[in-house]
Amino acid sequence: MALACVAATATGQRPARSFGGCGVFYGPDVRWRFDSLDLTTGDDWSRGLPTQIDVPGDLAWVPGAEPVIALCGSNAARSEGCLEIWVWTGASWTTHRFVQPGADFTGVEWSSDGSALFLLDAASQQILTAPYAPPADAPQAWAPLFTVEQVPELRNAGRLSLGPGSKEGSVALWDAEPDVVTTGWSVFLQDLPVDATPDASAAPPPQQRPRARDLGIMIGPFPPGRHNAITDVAGVRVGHATLIEGDRVRTGVTVVLPPGDNPFRAKVPAGLHVANGFGKLIGSTQLVELGEIESPIALTNTLNVGKVADALVGWLLERPGNEGVRSVNVVVGETNDGRLNDIRARPVEARHVLAALTAASDGPVAEGSVGAGTGTMCFGWKGGIGTSSRHVGRHVLGVLVQSNFGGRLTVAGRAITATPPRRDAAPVPVEDRDGSCMIVIATDAPLQARNLARLADRSFAGMARTGASFGNGSGDYAIAFSTADGTSQELAHARLSPFFAAVADATEEAILNSLLRATTIESALGRAQALPIDAVPR
Repeated sequence: MALACVAATATGQRPARSFGGCGVFYGPDVRWRFDSLDLTTGDDWSRGLPTQIDVPGDLAWVPGAEPVIALCGSNAARSEGCLEIWVWTGASWTTHRFVQPGADFTGVEWSSDGSALFLLDAASQQILTAPYAPPADAPQAWAPLFTVEQVPELRNAGRLSLGPGSKEGSVALWDAEPDVVTTGWSVFLQDLPVDATPDASAAPPPQQRPRARDLGIMIGPFPPGRHNAITDVAGVRVGHATLIEGDRVRTGVTVVLPPGDNPFRAKVPAGLHVANGFGKLIGSTQLVELGEIESPIALTNTLNVGKVADALVGWLLERPGNEGVRSVNVVVGETNDGRLNDIRARPVEARHVLAALTAASDGPVAEGSVGAGTGTMCFGWKGGIGTSSRHVGRHVLGVLVQSNFGGRLTVAGRAITATPPRRDAAPVPVEDRDGSCMIVIATDAPLQARNLARLADRSFAGMARTGASFGNGSGDYAIAFSTADGTSQELAHARLSPFFAAVADATEEAILNSLLRATTIESALGRAQALPIDAVPR
């Protein structure tokens, strides 16, 4: 990693955030200014966008596009970093936001082709990156690029910019020191790692691959919900944190949150079914004993379940109203992503869990090589996160899967004849070859623990239809919970058959979506190729 230092001299006294607090850029026929929260067009400097950033950091314009700008800064009252992406729709602005507690975003920059964003967090002294393509929602899963501590001369990173043209792949940082009179500021150039530039083998691009229904593959008679996702169940949210670091780390965290801000105080009935117990599902015994969950459901890799559980415990204890809590039962599931990820490095930290929780939303769910699905494989192809939903009468049922298992891939009853290539740098241990599958089911139907366990049981019919082998080393778990008002009368047993059929259909489609959405992931340990779309029978 090459490093160059260039010193510059400025006169006069400058505050700590002098350059970090403003930005002036020119776009096609439009001039923009980000200074004291004033962002306008042309000569009318009085019309500012209604930004929620109260401490401005930086502004950047997406190259070669219609008006799309990125603003970053922080919200001092809430102690959080904030990124806002503003997209001009021709008559008004649409905004997408990303916030991260404890962060202080002082610099933002686009890649030269506009396909990725870079953020400088002055609080952690890290540069973060994420793929992005306007006008999509602001990215919620950011991967650390490098830490400013690697530049010992730089004590306080205040701004960044990406080198254009011949310097593509370099990032410039400068130090905005308080009360500087003559020494001014310093600029440092640091080459980015090769895998820091988003491509098919590292940070996957925004969703471009189709879902099953985009290919005309319709599973079962029940119609899907608005997003065809688990978030179609009102109040359910999903968030991801994706870790792609260097040439060995390919992993992450995915969280599913039941309705409400404090799951411990708003417990929901839940049931569990275990098809094969070769796994490490934390919180399962109390879930079965009491028939309820009191935490978000988190998914990660095998050797990080303990660290993720610890982070969830901390998050729950900090919820308002939990000051006197002395026991919490968090639920954390896993699959083994050691074929693509340096699983022994255990890179998932509490901040990544917090990022996933913060990013959780009730809209469309990112699928494929994201979050806990970043390093997974399925049927020898790249697996990942997938989701689907079904309307059953006036109720909704949704499924989310973390696919990482073996067998012979079958799509809507037709076997895939294409053979996945294999390139593992090291032999795969026998116990890891079969992988695992985590299935999370949500419904607004009034069901209690016993019937939710029965619902979870039927989800494995959908997994079986995809060609799963349910091998010795495949830890296969399904958790189902209900968001129905506790005063509602539970559905009679005679009314459950449509729900059993729907959960099998939704699980089958969620697994197919996890494969179809996944992008090729490569690391020093191996390579998992995305399922070729033309190999999928229609």
